[in-house]
Amino acid sequence: MWRMHLLVRAVIFNDRRVLLAHQVGADNTFLPGGHVEAGEPAVHALHRELREETGLDVDVGRYLGVVEARWKDDTEQHHEIAHVFLTSFVDRKPPDAVESRERHLEFFWVPLGRLQEHMLLPRPVVGLIRRLAAGDDSARWASTAADL
Repeated sequence: MWRMHLLVRAVIFNDRRVLLAHQVGADNTFLPGGHVEAGEPAVHALHRELREETGLDVDVGRYLGVVEARWKDDTEQHHEIAHVFLTSFVDRKPPDAVESRERHLEFFWVPLGRLQEHMLLPRPVVGLIRRLAAGDDSARWASTAADL
C-alpha cells in the first residue's frame, strides 16, 4: 500500500550554517517543516508547522523547488512531494539554539560543508542547499525515484 505525503520544507541560514531537524531515535535529519493539511495553502502550512515546532514566526521567501522521494518502511511504501522555500525568522537574528516544542523533534545548526555527515534526507536537498549558498536561486526539481 502507498501513502502520499505533501510537505513544505524551510531552508533557514545562519551565517554559513543551515537549520536541520531530527526525529529523536532516527539516524537521518531533514529540513524543518511538515505536512500540508487539506485545503491549506503551502506558505500557510510552513508558517503553521514552524510555529508549532519551534514557537517562532518566520518570513517565507523565495520558492526553491520540489524534492520528491520514495521509501518503504515495515508496512507501507511512501511517496513524498516536498515544496522547499527560503525562509528566515521574523524580525530577529536566528537564535543560536532553536528549541523544539515537540518532544519527538530536535533542531540544530549544521555548517554547509557538513550536511552529508548528518544524513540529510531526501538526498537531493543537499545539492539544492549548496547551489543556493553559491548564489544559484533558480527553482529546481529533484527526485530519488529512479524509475521516473
